[in-house]
Order: sequence, then C-alpha cells, then structure tokens
Amino acid sequence: MDIYGETLRIFRTMKKLTQAGVASEIGVSQQEYSKWENKKIVSDKCLQRFLVAMKCNEEELLLLQKMTLQKSNITYP
Repeated sequence: MDIYGETLRIFRTMKKLTQAGVASEIGVSQQEYSKWENKKIVSDKCLQRFLVAMKCNEEELLLLQKMTLQKSNITYP
C-alpha cells in the first residue's frame, strides 16, 4: 500500500512538529518537504528518509493512514 503525503502531514502535526523542523531532520528545505506533504503518493526514497528522521516505521504510517481514511470516509485508489 502506498503512503500519501497527507499521512506525513497528519503524523507531523500529531507530533507537534513544524514543516521546517521535519525538513531540518531530513536534510531538505522546508519548501521541498512541503512538496512531499502535497504529493498524492510519497516516493519510496522520500518515505525512507522520513521514516529514519522521524524514528517510525511504515506500518505505523499505514495504520494512521487507514484510521484517517476510515474516519473521514476518503477513498483513494
């Protein structure tokens, strides 16, 4: 299953982090990180960098994504 940019945003806000803070941890600019959050599907390369910087795993994000989509009745392909 793919991870959506919206899921990165939700995870970040749950952790009370700013885009600039996450970007700094990842090693990209805030503007570049913002693009990640605005993508429908996050690339594997970007996702791996996010996971390492945020000290989480893909399963956590998938669970968050599933819960968020169910709660909001959003459907993605």
